Amino acid sequence: VQERSVNLWYLLTQLLGDRLLKIIKNLPEGHGLEAWRRRLARRHPDSGGVQTGTLDRIIHFNFGKCLDTYQDKLLDFDNLVSAYNLAHELEEVPEDVLKSIVVAGAQD
Repeated sequence: VQERSVNLWYLLTQLLGDRLLKIIKNLPEGHGLEAWRRRLARRHPDSGGVQTGTLDRIIHFNFGKCLDTYQDKLLDFDNLVSAYNLAHELEEVPEDVLKSIVVAGAQD
């Protein structure tokens, strides 16, 4: 199974190029089956529950309690928002909402 997953990974990266890279940004190289699953999930979301769940994770994102954690979490937040916007191109999260979430998540 692992060998097929690696082969699928290389096939997908050759065929889909940059489009696939946006979907699998945080996925270790060679995980072709997971890359395929994510691609399918993007193109055919199971239900509105997937979209609602992701929006809830964005709105209630926990940035941590210290500056070092905040900086790392900010990258995680950006990846989560990018994945959502990529999957829901017609319903991207508005910039002013994102700014409010980031500011609210910053610790004094």
